[in-house]
Amino acid sequence: AEKCSAPAPAKEHFVTPPDKTALKRYAVLTFETAGRASIDGNTATVPVKVYDPQGKETGQVEWKFVKTGERWKLESAPLP
Repeated sequence: AEKCSAPAPAKEHFVTPPDKTALKRYAVLTFETAGRASIDGNTATVPVKVYDPQGKETGQVEWKFVKTGERWKLESAPLP
């Protein structure tokens, strides 16, 4: 599993960037893949564990990606 908590411009990671309120929620959380990606053509789903700022797991969600050009971007990234 790979953890990622480094911020980057939302437009680089999302098909449609979330609003500022949602981005603030993402910024304080840490994410870890919780299994293998399921890829079907230019779309993929990935199970993701979400951790609060203290490192406690707050839940597991499924993120959806779409391939745009040579990059995969988040199409849907719900939080628990």
